Amino acid sequence: MAVEQAGPVADAIVADLARAREPDLTGFTPEQVRQALRAMFGPDGLRPDWLDWIRRGIADRSDHRVSLADADRSEFAWLSKEWGAGYQRLVGPGTDQLVLVGNTTPPFQFVPRNGKAPVPART
Repeated sequence: MAVEQAGPVADAIVADLARAREPDLTGFTPEQVRQALRAMFGPDGLRPDWLDWIRRGIADRSDHRVSLADADRSEFAWLSKEWGAGYQRLVGPGTDQLVLVGNTTPPFQFVPRNGKAPVPART
């Protein structure tokens, strides 16, 4: 699946991240999630074109109030470091959240900053 053909799983990821929420994919079948992740991830992690698409989608859906950017790996607790993972920071009103991105379950996981609790999003 090319980025131009992003399906409902990818759209749900972007929609949740734009609301500064950890993506919830429980409404999809395991096969739907597997197919989407197969398109989004390569052997080295999230494909760059998908990362760009996700970042644009978050900005567009949040009226540019929420953004996803590269994070410093040293800010992540040592248990959250894994091969092929992407280290991102989700920033918006009331939140500054580290996000571990990997071809795992869940693929976009909110993680604490070196043992600290995540900063909650305002609702």
